[in-house]
Amino acid sequence: MQTKRTTFLTAILVVLVLAYLAKPVWEVYNEGRSSPAHVPTQAPPPPALPGENSISNIEISRNEQGQWVVGFDYFYTGAPAGATLTIEMLGGSDLQKAAALPQSIPYIHAERGKHRITRELTRPQVNEAVTASSVRVRLFTYKLQTRNQILQNVPVDLFAQSLPVNVDWPDYATARILDDLRSKTPEEFLKTAVELIDEGNDDGLSQARQRLDHLLQKHPQFHPAYLELARVAMKANWGPEGLRQAESYIDAARKINAEDPNVWILQAYVYTYQKRYKEAEPLLVAASKTDTPNLWLWTNWGEFYSLQGKSPQAIEMFQKAVDHPPSGNTYDRARQHAYRLMLRVLEGEGKLDRAEALYAQRAQDYRQIVCYGVEHAQFLLMKRGNAARALEIGSQPLLAECRSPDTKEILGMAYYLSWAQAGAADRPDLLNRARILFPTGSRLMYRLASSDQTSRALKDLLAAGDSIDQMDNRKMTALAYALSTQNYDVARRLLKLRARADLPIGEAEVPVALIPVMADDYAGIRLLRQFGVDYSRLKYRDMTAIDHAKRISNRKLLEALEERGQRL
Repeated sequence: MQTKRTTFLTAILVVLVLAYLAKPVWEVYNEGRSSPAHVPTQAPPPPALPGENSISNIEISRNEQGQWVVGFDYFYTGAPAGATLTIEMLGGSDLQKAAALPQSIPYIHAERGKHRITRELTRPQVNEAVTASSVRVRLFTYKLQTRNQILQNVPVDLFAQSLPVNVDWPDYATARILDDLRSKTPEEFLKTAVELIDEGNDDGLSQARQRLDHLLQKHPQFHPAYLELARVAMKANWGPEGLRQAESYIDAARKINAEDPNVWILQAYVYTYQKRYKEAEPLLVAASKTDTPNLWLWTNWGEFYSLQGKSPQAIEMFQKAVDHPPSGNTYDRARQHAYRLMLRVLEGEGKLDRAEALYAQRAQDYRQIVCYGVEHAQFLLMKRGNAARALEIGSQPLLAECRSPDTKEILGMAYYLSWAQAGAADRPDLLNRARILFPTGSRLMYRLASSDQTSRALKDLLAAGDSIDQMDNRKMTALAYALSTQNYDVARRLLKLRARADLPIGEAEVPVALIPVMADDYAGIRLLRQFGVDYSRLKYRDMTAIDHAKRISNRKLLEALEERGQRL
């Protein structure tokens, strides 16, 4: 403690000594600074030029890029010193009381003499469309004035002049598009529209359509924009009408450039979904003889065969798209779509070994798309019954970033299946993990009944005391959901496990078996009859389904409801 105190006192003594020694030096320095020889002298301002400050010849025009430009002459005598020029836009519903529009106002240092100034008029800073009724140019200086007992620099006009105009500014979103169009090449501008279309949501499609309209107004012969309009038409209005609209846009592109393979590829796609196969195929063949990098050629060609039930040829074409390495551009979407369609065909053909290898390859190719790993785990669980491998893949930390609600449910179902397959010692822990990830309820019953593999776990759950007819907050059972979505495979598995078809569900307490009756779902009616539902006895509000069919004179419904050999 004594040592620290001694050190502290020594430090104070050193500071005092240094201050004492520095004092003479500081005094000499200050004497030098205060000497008249060191006071900077300011040159007197030049005398004012003869004449008066003025602004004249204001003109408004639009340049080749579509920007509004103002030009004007001004004369500045140089007095008072430090004058500034500014350009304001005024608007409002009352032309007599036009107010300055909010904008980024350019301030220009005034130079002595006569000058011509040209400046761009920037869009007012408002979101909605707005009209400027006049432009005002001001030459002003600042003066110290007292306002509200506070001394302030206040602008005082030396001269001001206005010009009546009628300048319409679009809304903010349109203005940004037009600015983008001015600063980019058509190819660069189109790239943003393509990205918006690829996103596929309604807002993105609307923005893309707006961008393409403006692009074609400026560059009407830029044919790739018509192809993107065709994509917007199909994505926004899928069906016969959207396909017809797309065909008209593609026809416009073909008239401008009939030799572009991209035109042939998209036209063949439209023809394929219009079932005009004989017209589509020559276009695909022609495109394949070019060196086009467009992978949609092979993906669309695969769909061409798939829609005609030609699975081997479809798989061959999908494989050609998949065989290309990931490109990282918009054509890579074609490769991912080829994966998706090829997996669907392989699973439908029962080629599960090849499908499993393809799931693994896709997850490896696109490690950044974590949901592909989740889909791989789901396949292993639902199609292969490989709960251990599904848990191994699905439990990877990165896969938790997949925002699909399926992620936790797939892991939960994998634990339920592991529980069903495990020995007695491991079952309690596995069941606890399963229930944490996927609590019991009608959705669990539905999901476990979605495949033959996981339905084994459902059997064990029912044996352990769970009810297959559990209701959710909407008072719906798993069987009710299966019939509502016309998922007959799920409904069949649930019925085999004795799900009740006569149970009242929903707020109206309608018997489950009436769901297909109300939807005119004859396949659903036949399925329920196979499992013993007697529509001649099943009643709702004192009326059987057969009474209902007679009342509305629906003969086809009567035939579906009647017992074999029964006459109605």
